[in-house]
Amino acid sequence: MTMYSRQEAAEILGVCVNTLDKMRRDRKIGYYQARPGCAVRFSQEHIDKYLKRVEQAPKELFRKKRQ
Repeated sequence: MTMYSRQEAAEILGVCVNTLDKMRRDRKIGYYQARPGCAVRFSQEHIDKYLKRVEQAPKELFRKKRQ
């Protein structure tokens, strides 16, 4: 299983490390951490799952008016 550091995962996602940390705190992306204070790692599966979720077509914002 391929594992990425915070910096590597941020580069793959095209965001800065601070943004990735916020995404992690907000539970928008999964991660591995052995215990508090240890290094945070992201798997390819975590990245793929996040990208799949955010790349879905947005729901229709406005309903079509009935004629």
